[in-house]
Amino acid sequence: MAVKKPKIVVSQDVYDTLCRMIDARDGDPVAELLLDELERAKRVKAGKLPSDVVTVNSVVTFIVQKTSKHYTYQLVYPQHAGGNSQALSVFSPAGSALLGLSPGQSIDWPVKPGQSSVIEVTAVKPPEER
Repeated sequence: MAVKKPKIVVSQDVYDTLCRMIDARDGDPVAELLLDELERAKRVKAGKLPSDVVTVNSVVTFIVQKTSKHYTYQLVYPQHAGGNSQALSVFSPAGSALLGLSPGQSIDWPVKPGQSSVIEVTAVKPPEER
């Protein structure tokens, strides 16, 4: 059963940064899906993003419903993902699915060609203030 796409929220600065990065990834299917999500997202000023919304640098715990496995990662830009087992690139299939979601929300998201998975957010820790 497909899950209706939930309402999502992103900050304008993350939206702008990701759109620039997507432009540089012409033909990347994950980037195209991420762009579709960004276009349907409600955009707010960075200081107005609720603390329980998944954004870049949030630590997010989620469950993949098909396997019932729980995961916890920090959602990061791709240049910060390499070599860090606790990081999940926003350009990975799961990372692009999580952006903008809040605890309790789930999304049916393509993880491989011809295969999708329902991912549900269970907890979000906001990014550390810098």
